[in-house]
Amino acid sequence: MEDNGILDQTSPVPDSASTGAASDKPNVNTDLDNTKKYLEDLRDTNRLITIRELIGYWGKSWRGKWINKSIRKDLGKMGFTTIPPFEVGPIDSKIQIMPLRDETPSRPYEDEEIAPAEVSHILAIGTVPSAGKAIEKRPDHGLPDGAVLSRTPIQDAFLIMMKNDFSQLPVLYPSGEDWKVKGYFSWESYGRAMIQGKNVATVADAMGTPNTVNFNDDLTANVKLIMDHDFVIVTFDGRFAGIITVSDLTQRFEQLALPFLLIGRSELEMKRVAEAFLGPFDEGESPSELTEGQLAYLFKDKWQNIPWKLSRGEFFKWLLELSQFRNKIAHFEDLPPEEIKMGCDSATRMTEWLESIETPKADSDPSKA
Repeated sequence: MEDNGILDQTSPVPDSASTGAASDKPNVNTDLDNTKKYLEDLRDTNRLITIRELIGYWGKSWRGKWINKSIRKDLGKMGFTTIPPFEVGPIDSKIQIMPLRDETPSRPYEDEEIAPAEVSHILAIGTVPSAGKAIEKRPDHGLPDGAVLSRTPIQDAFLIMMKNDFSQLPVLYPSGEDWKVKGYFSWESYGRAMIQGKNVATVADAMGTPNTVNFNDDLTANVKLIMDHDFVIVTFDGRFAGIITVSDLTQRFEQLALPFLLIGRSELEMKRVAEAFLGPFDEGESPSELTEGQLAYLFKDKWQNIPWKLSRGEFFKWLLELSQFRNKIAHFEDLPPEEIKMGCDSATRMTEWLESIETPKADSDPSKA
């Protein structure tokens, strides 16, 4: 949306154009006033939407620095924010439309000083699912799952940890509409209190001081902190949001790294087979120097050199699909889990097929050169 209140006209227009009624979902042609009415309805009824739905109101299908900044600016003009921030987390995760708090600047986000941290939606603390599990929880809704109060009996804390296989629990206290962090209780803090000869009856008697990080902080900058202390407690706007353990961190980096590794393996096999059967590309480049997209066209153009009884067109299509998946992964595009799984499975099957291909070996006898 520009200052004239109309969404960016260069964005694709959805099939069903909005008439401007508050009951209709906003789209690229909806003005700010009617978008505000719709968002007010979501806010007043406490309805949740996905991040994908929200950015779709602006005609967008993925997030990036400038897209995020534009949408955040429009939300500020309309007096809204989202919990959790739409800039981070999986694109199909749920968010809630909320009014800007009194302490939050109501004017548009134009300055770096007041704009939310522009951390990559892939590499922010909030991208770890456990980091924001309690971000919407309010004291009148009860304690977040896996949290305790300082007055919680020690036996209750033990049972919560045993039942859920937790090693630590955040200790919270209510403050207005939020849960705030008071400390943490763990097997370690309990053991330390016992060694010190304390009479441990409640969580308060064996409470430790936690390391905290912000929901919008850079995940990579906090890896050492998490590894050194086994966990961190996550806050957002001062309230308790969630917790990240070493196990959560490992799972997150596995999710990030696995597609790169699988695509890399398939690309190496493509180059090995291309070197053996196809020779150089258009301008004499060796297959080892080509991108995955260029390799696809090399296979297509020199298909007659390959002794496979396969469809040239379908194989070329498969290579292009893998190339497109690689580009999306490399640019950290917002991909739903099912698309990532399909891309990884496809890359694995391509690798398995190419690994089964025996390539001609160069004659190592110099006298036969």
